[in-house]
Amino acid sequence: MTRARLNIFIEPDHAKRLDQVAAHKGVSKSAVIAAALASFLSPDGHDQREAAIAKRLDRLSRQFDRLERDQNVLIETLALYVRYFLTVSLQVPEGQQEAARAGPGPVRAVHRTARAPHPAGAQPGARSP
Repeated sequence: MTRARLNIFIEPDHAKRLDQVAAHKGVSKSAVIAAALASFLSPDGHDQREAAIAKRLDRLSRQFDRLERDQNVLIETLALYVRYFLTVSLQVPEGQQEAARAGPGPVRAVHRTARAPHPAGAQPGARSP
């Protein structure tokens, strides 16, 4: 088989990389360029690229599915905790239900500070160290 001689001009960075690849593989620069050109001109090259993209998309889809599953588990866990907390927490006394339903504001803040527990032995209004 006869080979055609071509003189090509390539970027210095490409030439340096070509030298490195040829030395690493133990083949001539012509063999590296011939293999790259054959791969580029191959009719199934497009199919190989499409298969690689499909494989990556499948992997991303599986990762997204795992994230969605994990998020659902976290949401369900939080919902269970909130249900448990609401079942074991004390009911608000009838006299303070109006303030509990009120939005944030000075009325609610007054009720919250009035019922705040004081540490053992501390006097209301006294500062702790």
